[in-house]
Amino acid sequence: MDGYDNHTIAKPTYFKPNDVTAVFQGIVDTYGVPTYLEANPALVSTVTFPFLFGMMFGDMGHGSVLLAFALVLVFGNERLKDTLLAPVLRLRYLFLFMGICATYCGFIYNEWFAMQTNLFSSCYDMTKRTPLPAELDTDEKGQLKLAETKTFYYKRLSHECNYPMGADPVWGLA
Repeated sequence: MDGYDNHTIAKPTYFKPNDVTAVFQGIVDTYGVPTYLEANPALVSTVTFPFLFGMMFGDMGHGSVLLAFALVLVFGNERLKDTLLAPVLRLRYLFLFMGICATYCGFIYNEWFAMQTNLFSSCYDMTKRTPLPAELDTDEKGQLKLAETKTFYYKRLSHECNYPMGADPVWGLA
């Protein structure tokens, strides 16, 4: 009986996924299955994967379309099992988390279907562009001349003003 403890067969790894974690476990398993007594990174990827997607795809409009599609899949799961959407149903929670994160990052980026939005009033006067002061330059004779500038800026209305959430819309004009 002593020989049974020193075998060279690797101990199996088994994770029991549920509906939420099954897709993320599949993503992790494509990179390699954790070995016996090793931490399972699927729990971390359940949070990080959708958020990194949201940072990449941050748009309120596109994210809300993805979120609405995911909500139809989540709440209509039983009715959609015998339809053409049945293969997509196992991805419903992945789509849900990605839609939430994309919509949230869209609020941070102030984008609605790739267009800059102005949800709150800007801290800058966006009605007129002010040219930067001309810089001093010398010509070939050493005479001072004013160099023409093609750089403009938007005047800040108040130094105490802070945009409440996300990026000020004036940065979309930069």
